[in-house]
Amino acid sequence: MANDRRESLWVQDMPLEMVSFGACEADGYLYIHGGHKGKSHAYSKNNHENVFLRIKLEPRGEWEKLKSGTPSQGYAMVAHKGRLLKVGGSQATNNPDEDHNLHSLDLIESYNPKTNNWSALGKLPKPRSSHEAVVIGDILYVFGGWDFGNGQGDWLGSISADLSKEKLIWKQLPEMPVDRRAFSIAHDDRYVYLVGGMDDEGTMNHFDFYDSKKEEWARGPEVPTKGRLKAFGSAAGYWNGSLYASDSGNLLHRYDVVEEKWQKGSRLTTARFFHRIVCYNGKVYVIGGTSQRTGAVKSIEKINVSNKSSKAGVLDGANWPGFRGDGSSLTLAKKLPTKWEEKNVKWSQNLEGYGQSSPVVFHGRVYVTSVIGDSKESLGVHCYDLRTGENIWSKTTVNTNHQKITNYISMGAPTPCVDESGVYCFFETGQLMALGHDGEVMWQRSLTREYGGFKGNHGVGTSLIQSDDHLVLLIDHSADGYLLKIEKKSGKNVWKNDREKRVSWSTPVIDSSVSPHQIIISSNGIVEGVNFEDGKQLWSYIGVEKNTIPSATVTRDLVLVGSSERPSSIALPKDKTGALVKDQIRWTAENATSSMSSPLVVGDNVYYINRAGVLSCNDLKTGRQLWDHRLPASCWVTPVGVGDFIYYFCKDGSTVVMKNDREGPIELARSKLDLKGPVYGVAVVNRAIIFRTGSRLLAILN
Repeated sequence: MANDRRESLWVQDMPLEMVSFGACEADGYLYIHGGHKGKSHAYSKNNHENVFLRIKLEPRGEWEKLKSGTPSQGYAMVAHKGRLLKVGGSQATNNPDEDHNLHSLDLIESYNPKTNNWSALGKLPKPRSSHEAVVIGDILYVFGGWDFGNGQGDWLGSISADLSKEKLIWKQLPEMPVDRRAFSIAHDDRYVYLVGGMDDEGTMNHFDFYDSKKEEWARGPEVPTKGRLKAFGSAAGYWNGSLYASDSGNLLHRYDVVEEKWQKGSRLTTARFFHRIVCYNGKVYVIGGTSQRTGAVKSIEKINVSNKSSKAGVLDGANWPGFRGDGSSLTLAKKLPTKWEEKNVKWSQNLEGYGQSSPVVFHGRVYVTSVIGDSKESLGVHCYDLRTGENIWSKTTVNTNHQKITNYISMGAPTPCVDESGVYCFFETGQLMALGHDGEVMWQRSLTREYGGFKGNHGVGTSLIQSDDHLVLLIDHSADGYLLKIEKKSGKNVWKNDREKRVSWSTPVIDSSVSPHQIIISSNGIVEGVNFEDGKQLWSYIGVEKNTIPSATVTRDLVLVGSSERPSSIALPKDKTGALVKDQIRWTAENATSSMSSPLVVGDNVYYINRAGVLSCNDLKTGRQLWDHRLPASCWVTPVGVGDFIYYFCKDGSTVVMKNDREGPIELARSKLDLKGPVYGVAVVNRAIIFRTGSRLLAILN
């Protein structure tokens, strides 16, 4: 993060102080409501900065002055369905020369941007200030703080209320691990993260999180702050698998929610505390506050973190281990070529046989499969050196389940997966095998011999997916199907889940961001989540049309379904159980379809490609189409997101590199290779892109 680009949004000499204030994002606008101004610990009605502003974030607009709410400080401000809520806080009504009467408030106000008016939404059970609040779904959560100046002085715990109800009914939540005030907060779709603060013992570095689903507290590793203030007066925000927290120093710390540890932080231009952090579209905005040395900080720092996401769903660029990489088609691969022609092909290999699978890459080796002979008499697995293209080994095995090759049946379509132990391959003939990195077979089995032949007119196209120790394989065809979880070491089933007849060529994905881990399946009329541990269905939605080829794409809180028929490209919530109904669909991409490739999510955008090669960019939050753009041809390969760039690999050998941008299509480069037959698959790793056609493997290297 040390080289992240920063831009000042709020010029240094603007005469406006923002300390102990409120800030949040709603519909692409940053809203800021004033708090305290003047000397610290000076409280009077003149010390409330009662100004309410907003600015459009992308593209950057101009500051707009809005009607302000009740003058106060130390409150929480959150967004809910287009409205803003200002929760509690403290207020002084005395004159500057009088003893202060600062006291906590119980008021909750609601702001409507359409009318530029505030209204009373309800009240807290007790006056509360120096607290924090978040909204998850329709539930308002309020944490910590105290009742100050009302003759009480009580520490307060955590409560919640359902905002969808006509009247706020408060629920007491489990006791917090520690009393705290002057802390910071962030959240994802399930967890609420509390950072630092202080209690009766003084300032703290405690890091606690609340599971809103299980209603349980847990403690994480301490915030790695320095100095006596620790994480008192800190600010925090959440983006794409990472929590960002800023203390009174000039460090922006990052907590990786998957690795469950704090990563080395980035330095801010200005140290500050009692400030705010807002995250939006891959950017962290560090806003206002005060400095121990210089007083009020009248600036906003913008830090680009779009390529600093957690490892959840993003490859580090060294390997491409399976279908769609790891199932997301996202990578942090560095120094990739962006434009090329035939003379830039570093190496090319003609493959024995034919195949429609994607190549996979591990530790500098490329692995690819093929079927050999007019009736698939042999099955091939081939290993090449990534840099030179040298054929390190090829392994062919005899296939006894012959299938006549035609243009209408799958031909070596399933993509293998690879890890440090070996490469795991499945063929549409039913052969399932594991080979070591030396090409020797570790185990093999025939699923068609065990469970019967695959039925259907076009063969089987599903690919293996993997966890650290297991493989998962879905067989949906014109007879009763099944879902398998298989031990990598032995090839034996952990469980087999029988399924009803359903013809499909889609590949599942494993969602490891939830507990228990889930296998997400989108297949010919159904979308479902299956418990990875025991194979039991956890949730399902029936009613999708033509979701037979694209895989589902999983985000932090959504399952995105691609379909070749309108309007079946939908977004489903991840936090539900049982049979989902139509009303629970989060949104429908009315004008988008996915024929062969799967939906791709980059930042707050989701991309679909239809059969004619028309690319549609849609808003991830609403499904609304932002723009469309015609590519040179359709894509049988799901596009690959590399930071803020997206590579579109068209079946005719064209590649278009575009910027991830909400405002419109921005092409950065176009290239064309002279290929015979369509591009079936690619692998993208540091400095290299590997293309696969039916009978050729080639590399573009930087």
